[in-house]
Amino acid sequence: MRAASLAYWIATGLFAIVMTYSGVAHSIHLAWIEKGMHMLGYPSYVSTLLGPLKLLGVVALLVPGYPWLKEWAYAGFGFDILGAAWSHYSSGVSLALPLSVFVPYLVSYVLYRRRSLKK
Repeated sequence: MRAASLAYWIATGLFAIVMTYSGVAHSIHLAWIEKGMHMLGYPSYVSTLLGPLKLLGVVALLVPGYPWLKEWAYAGFGFDILGAAWSHYSSGVSLALPLSVFVPYLVSYVLYRRRSLKK
């Protein structure tokens, strides 16, 4: 396995794990997620929407083929992470969490695009 391919799967796997955990946590309304969402000014029903969408996005990233679906999933995750960063910034909360998720997202997406352009 080439280094770029290995880096892609490591970044994508790490990102998929984080988003799966986040999707499940939002879906089942874990207490710390609800507290955080309320602190950022969001009602509980936003978690009801975010959770399943994150899980569907993870499936789209990991299922082979369907490049258009992967692009939409990456776009959705980008909006989610940037929206979270803006919400944290606007609320005076640390940006550490959304920015730490942004790194594997960005590495995964850049390497995905590189791989898809070579085909």
